[in-house]
Amino acid sequence: MLRIDDFEPFEISYEFPHPLFEGIYLERLNRFTGSLKFGNRIVNVHIPNSGRLQEVLKKGRKAYFSPKKSLKTEGFLQLIKEGDKFVSIDARIPNKLMEKLLQNRIGKSKTIKREAKINGRRMDFLIENSKRIWIETKSITLVEDGFGLFPDSPTQRGREHLKELIKIKDKGEGGIIVFIVQREDAEKFSPNRKIDPEFSNLLKEAVLKGIEVFAFNCFVSLERISLYKKLEVIF
Repeated sequence: MLRIDDFEPFEISYEFPHPLFEGIYLERLNRFTGSLKFGNRIVNVHIPNSGRLQEVLKKGRKAYFSPKKSLKTEGFLQLIKEGDKFVSIDARIPNKLMEKLLQNRIGKSKTIKREAKINGRRMDFLIENSKRIWIETKSITLVEDGFGLFPDSPTQRGREHLKELIKIKDKGEGGIIVFIVQREDAEKFSPNRKIDPEFSNLLKEAVLKGIEVFAFNCFVSLERISLYKKLEVIF
């Protein structure tokens, strides 16, 4: 069995390469662009997350972005301040954390492939040794009553990934799905049945087939995002 859950807090971290700029969140202009008040200016930033994010992206909240100018935006939105805590909204970071965790845990005897293809579909990671293990990672920003919930909007892509993992397991290969809550106030994880009941049913079917499911929360600061605690998974 691949053990990916026995780590020390803050051992697996992603550090922002440059100091973040602070602004005030205004609105989401389209799926991947938002506007902030930054000093005396209004700036547009790229939102690296296709989720709904309505519970997080609220007007007037402090917002932090990494500066990287392009023709349309002045950087990437990274964090939103919710109360006294930060929420990371960058859906790319869980894969960065997962890759570090895998490198830390499996040693040099196994090969890690990123975005490996199977049946024309990309999975986040493939570990090749005596047995192939396929791994998919999901980013979570939504927390309600201490539960990290996925998804926050219906996810055809997420359902297709689960169907693929079930097929993989039926062929005798290994499958793992990891949910990473990019905030520290989640104590448990649950699939968001009211938003996507089919995803919830498929996840339960995957577990019954032998797919491993892990969930973690994160400690988030202006400097770094770190895996923090393993969460109980409740269906």
